[in-house]
Amino acid sequence: MKKFYSLSSSSLVSKSIIFGKQFFQSSCSRGFSISKCTLKNEKKRILFFGSDDFSLNTLKLVHSEFMRNDLANICVVCPPDRKTIRRNSITNVECVVKTFCKENNVPFVHPIEKYKTPEERKKIQRLDLQDLPRDPLLFGEGNNHDFNPKFDLGIVVSFAYFLQPGLLNQFKSPDGRNSNIFNIHPSLLPRYRGPAPIHHALLNGDSDTGITIMELDDKEFDVGHIVKQKRIPIEPSETFTQLHDRLSKSGAEMMVEMIEECNFNFSSLERLRQSDMTETIKPTRARKVNFEMGEIDLTKEDVLTIYNKWRALEKIHVPFHDHGHDTKLILKNVSYPILDETMTNYEDIGTLFIDNTNSLCLQCKGGKLKINILQVEKKKEMNSKDFINGNKSKLPMKLVSTSE
Repeated sequence: MKKFYSLSSSSLVSKSIIFGKQFFQSSCSRGFSISKCTLKNEKKRILFFGSDDFSLNTLKLVHSEFMRNDLANICVVCPPDRKTIRRNSITNVECVVKTFCKENNVPFVHPIEKYKTPEERKKIQRLDLQDLPRDPLLFGEGNNHDFNPKFDLGIVVSFAYFLQPGLLNQFKSPDGRNSNIFNIHPSLLPRYRGPAPIHHALLNGDSDTGITIMELDDKEFDVGHIVKQKRIPIEPSETFTQLHDRLSKSGAEMMVEMIEECNFNFSSLERLRQSDMTETIKPTRARKVNFEMGEIDLTKEDVLTIYNKWRALEKIHVPFHDHGHDTKLILKNVSYPILDETMTNYEDIGTLFIDNTNSLCLQCKGGKLKINILQVEKKKEMNSKDFINGNKSKLPMKLVSTSE
């Protein structure tokens, strides 16, 4: 039975002061199984906000456990189709959440599109009540234009919009004190607030990360009160895709378990303010990653730093001189580095060479990196054997000067 960590019913603030040791070990931690008989007889209504593969796992599990078993109705809010231009033709690309809804007869709506230009779309897109279509799924029938009061729960997972107070207020608990809309975030908040927490956990070589379920805040991303957390170890060779998929599944399971635990009575959940945890966990930002972050400096970065970059970005690149042209050599698949490798007279830092196992390796500070798949920029990718066969006369090859 899997263990999930919920906030205990007492001494929340005092335990958070020594969060790293006590919060996970001493707080209430029980395993829950999905028990249909514990839910109230009337159908519940869930409004789900999501867009990508990370959110899809939660939607699938919530749909399977509650909608298929006739315990709840689900409506989904997902982004409108993206327009792509290929060979002078415009194609609409729908998100995976919408595809799932169409295949499983789950009702869905798109926000009213108010951001027209690419520059506007790059900014934080805000979503308020008036930005939702006047669909009977969300609003009353006929002349009743009130937001449907029967939504018992809002779930937000990997949704690019910032939900505004007018919309969040529709999910207030009956007593008005708490919110019934929650976000799944793939980190142990307050660490790694922002859009790329998984990437930054790998970039920093962290040994663990986690999942946080929190209330949504109406002023800032990722600062809401925490209702559930789970610490998850990171394997030394785990890549972004692998960790992303594991965290996505864990987040889905935790959300369903939380619903089951409180029986849709979300006011009964204990809340922990993130401000009470900052003495032991420093709030950090996890900014978006880009291709430039994958550039490695062989004169400054050691082999583990370079390997962690590859794990996070799943491709890294180094300067490369190809047939008289300066370009990039993109490393798309590498193996865990061999540390403290004794260098020969040519296996110095920045040298691409064939080792005694006939493998293509890159000598870095502190060890060598075995390369499995690579690509010269703007050319086809190839495996290391093909690269060796085409460049055997040039190997060993110095990629970069080690001079400062």
